[in-house]
Order: sequence, then structure tokens, then C-alpha cells
Amino acid sequence: MKKNYLIITTLFLQFLASAQCWSEATSGYAHTIARKSDGTLWAWGSNGSGELGLNNFTNTSTPSQIAADNDWSYISANKDQTLAIRTDGTLWGWGLNTYGQAGSILQTMIGLPTQIGTANDWQTVNAGAFFGLGVKTNGTLWGWGSNGNGIFGNGTFNSSFVPIQCGSATDWQKVSGGDHQMLAIKTNGTLWSCGWNQYGEVGDGTGVIRTTHVQIGTSTWLEASAGYSHSVAIKSDGTLWAWGWNSNGQLGDGTLTNRNAPVQIGNASDWAAVSAGQAHTLALKSDGTLWGWGLNNSGQIANSASVQTTPFQIGTADDWVSIDASGTHSVAINSDGTLFTWGYNSHGQLGTGNTASTANPYNVGCPPSLSTNGLASEAKISLYPNPAQDKVVIFSASETTFEIMDVVGKSIQKGKLNAGHNPFDISSLESGTYFVRIPGIAVRTLKLMKQ
Repeated sequence: MKKNYLIITTLFLQFLASAQCWSEATSGYAHTIARKSDGTLWAWGSNGSGELGLNNFTNTSTPSQIAADNDWSYISANKDQTLAIRTDGTLWGWGLNTYGQAGSILQTMIGLPTQIGTANDWQTVNAGAFFGLGVKTNGTLWGWGSNGNGIFGNGTFNSSFVPIQCGSATDWQKVSGGDHQMLAIKTNGTLWSCGWNQYGEVGDGTGVIRTTHVQIGTSTWLEASAGYSHSVAIKSDGTLWAWGWNSNGQLGDGTLTNRNAPVQIGNASDWAAVSAGQAHTLALKSDGTLWGWGLNNSGQIANSASVQTTPFQIGTADDWVSIDASGTHSVAINSDGTLFTWGYNSHGQLGTGNTASTANPYNVGCPPSLSTNGLASEAKISLYPNPAQDKVVIFSASETTFEIMDVVGKSIQKGKLNAGHNPFDISSLESGTYFVRIPGIAVRTLKLMKQ
């Protein structure tokens, strides 16, 4: 039978810098995990312990999809591990597991999502530095991993490779784990804490280690976030409070003085969300503006100061809806689903295609997803980021070849594409316009802008 071939050449930009598709993002010390609105998970940055969940231990500086599953509902990363909940209520973990923080009793490093236990009633989860904390739908609080700082609040320092219940209370609502302390809010709005407390990070007015949960004040609280050794929380009246380690102004009270009890940050009463990192803090106001303070040695609060001791507005946008502060980089999502990253980028954790740090928020864009049958749900052939600097990723739904040509048609580079996301180094290319030709029954020519 004679075959008829339709040769179609199109010039298009599949990957738009203004792509809008992200629902949630979380960051570890040098990696980033994000969930798209289609329920797929994506990862980039450091992967020495398998924290990206890509079934390898290779760093990547561009977003890579974690398998083809599209049923993820909640994510949390810290240090070198990642935790996530699926829509069926099951809990999963991967990455560094030396203390069981990724939830496995078998391995010290886990390179792909692995189910933690068999329970399917997980409501929320939070990754601490070497431990995990979660709340089930029945209001019980659970912990696993290292308990060397008394994080579990069960009166011991005993660690666990499997989730164990933390006390008998059934009215827990939210939980946040830092490096040395944890914070949790009950359904009645009361705030509780336990942990190391060397810098006052527990917030009970002492420097005493607390292995059982202690209530912080008598007020009711909306949000709380535990950082490396500092804590930040928002009261029900919208005021912002902080305590703990403050050597880099991460509390935001205008000093470098450690605090062992909550101190109010400014006079504003319109704070809506907060995230504490290693030595910096991000927060949102109810008007959608984004604020940052603390250490800025890598641009993690997006200004020119090395240390910022009071809240500083980041840009002028008023449509921010989600934030996460990590070790030394920051991530945020605005109301149209656009994801931005900035700060330290030693392992590609910003997703820019290179490892250059920046204080300027970078638009990560929106790469196409794989469906469960391995086909592209958004495009069969595409490339991102575009414009690109040092690296570009070419997505193909099947094995094929590619050829990069300059504007006069001269062949610059040829290679093979595997099914999926294929990263390539283009740092040797001069800045300008190129075309990536994908041969086949229907020829595709993609326009590539090299910065």
C-alpha cells in the first residue's frame, strides 16, 4: 500500500513565558517540587538523595515530571526529602531517609515516590528537616523520622521509621515542621509547639527543650510556620508575630535579637499567609502583596540589602496567592497560576536551566504533561524554557531525532530524542534565533530563542 505523507512545517512557540498552570509549590534546601492544575507533579534542583522523585540521583535545572500520575493533591518539601498526598488520601515520600523521614524502613535514599503505610485518611502533611508530620481526617497528629529534638511531642526522643501518633488529641488542624521545632494549630485556633528551643523557637518564654506540646499564649491563630530555628505566625486578628533565632533579622522586628516568646511585627493587621525559611521569611497580605525579610545573601528576598530586618514589599504586584521559603531560595504563585522562583540556585533549584542565582523573580513557565498512557496531554512536541540560556528541554511523545539550525538553515547540532523530557546543553550557542527541526510524518520546526 502506498503511503501518503503530509509535510507540515510550523513555526511556533510552544512554551510561553507567561504560561499559567501551577496550583502549589514547595521547596527544600536545594530542590523545588510543584503541582500543576492537572494534578501532575514536577521537580527540579538537587537530587543527590533522590528528593526529586525521578528514579535517579541526577540534578536537573529544568522542571521534570514525576512519573505520569495526575492524582496528587498536596505536597511538602524540606531539606533533602519530599512528602505528598494523593487524591485517594494515601501518603507518599521520597528522598533522604536516614532517619525514616521519607517513611521507609528499607532504604537510606529513595529515588521515586513510595507509599508510607497503608492509611488513606491523610488530610495534610509537612516535611521537617529530618522528620515528617501529618494530620489525618480524624484530627489525630502523627510523626515519623528523627525525634532527637522531641519534635513528636510524645514525651520521648525516640525516632521512628513509620508514622506514630503524637498524643491522643483528635482536634489538630494544621502542622508545620522546621529544623528544630514544630508548630501546630488546633480546630479551636489555639497554637501549640515543642522541640529543641535553644534560640526560643518553641515560643514558651524559656530556652528549655519541650518534648510535649505547650500552648503558645492564649490567643487564637490562623497560620503558623516553623523555619530553621525561628517561628512566625498570624493571629486571628491578622497581626503578625515571630520568635526564635534572629541573627539575620528573620523575625522582622527591626533587631537582630533572639526572642523566646512571640513579638509583634509592625502594626499591620492584614497579614494572610507566612512561610519561614532557613534565615528569611516570606509573607502575604490580604491585598495580595508579597513581603520578605531576613538574610538576603543570595537574593532570596529579592532586594539589594544583605540583611533586611523589617518587612520589605517584593515588587508591586497584588495578585500573589501562595508562597514558600526554603533554605536560601523562594517560590511564589500568583492568582493566574504563574510560578516564580528567586534566590540561591547552586543546584538548579530555580528551574531556570542554569545554576546562576538571581534576586529577580523568574517565571518558570508551564511544560507539557505526560498522561498515564505516556502521551503528551498538552503537546506531542515542545521545548522549554523559551527563551533559554544554558539548557533547553525538548519534549517528545515518542523516540525520534532533532536538528538545530540557524536562521539561514545551517545545521548546528543533531541528536536523538527519547520519549519524554530531553534536556540539552546549549551554552555554546551564540545568542540569537534558532530552529529545532523534528522529522517524521509531520515535520515540526520549533523556534528557539537563545539568550
